[in-house]
Amino acid sequence: MANRATQITMTNPEEYDEEARALYAMQGRRLVSMHNLRFTATVQESMAINEIPGSKIVISASGMADAGRILHHLKHNLWREDSSIVFAGYQAEGTIGRRLIEGIKRIKIMGEDIRVNAKIYNMKGFSAHADKQQLLAWYSSMKEVPKAFFVTHGELDAAMELADSLGRNLGTATYIPHFGDCAEIHGTEWQMHESEMVQVEPAAIDLRAYMRGMEHDYLLQRSKIEQIVARNPDKAVMVRKKLEKLHKYMDDILKDL
Repeated sequence: MANRATQITMTNPEEYDEEARALYAMQGRRLVSMHNLRFTATVQESMAINEIPGSKIVISASGMADAGRILHHLKHNLWREDSSIVFAGYQAEGTIGRRLIEGIKRIKIMGEDIRVNAKIYNMKGFSAHADKQQLLAWYSSMKEVPKAFFVTHGELDAAMELADSLGRNLGTATYIPHFGDCAEIHGTEWQMHESEMVQVEPAAIDLRAYMRGMEHDYLLQRSKIEQIVARNPDKAVMVRKKLEKLHKYMDDILKDL
């Protein structure tokens, strides 16, 4: 699919923006001017790249490294000290890409435990997704603003911030779905239902209730902390350090789930 999408892009110059058109003209009516660039159409061709000796640059899809041919390339190159793995764009929490940029030393890929010796880089400025301000501007320009927004992308803190901004700026309802939730939509009316799997599994029901209790406790502690710091700003640094320790402790005990 990536190959076909690239070919569509390269053969439709009328769709280029001003910068791309200038590059296209400068390179003799070619958007990509690399004579040693080779596309691999089959899985076998892609796997054969790992048998080619010498230096090479492999550009592979699945930007978060959770599936596809990239797994073969990682399996053959992560253990090599002379290799570099470069991620272009955002890496979602829980993905192989995220774990690698966070510095994990060993990782299991395709059933094999691999030591990470390669250098890992993350180029954060290459995401093609709109940011919060672009999304708000787009929604604000709609002739008829949606009755509700379901915020399904981004990590929880970013999703909560976007949902809050949508509610305050556009005056619409917002909802951040939990795992297993089902949205029943009839016209402009909607209703959320919990997953049947979660409803019938006693342990899952108990866990969800416990986590909701934790959410309640967190909101109480957050309100308490904000009031304390508002009265005494000098305590902000001390509170931040305590929260960082708590955050690290939670990450450590939950990282093997």
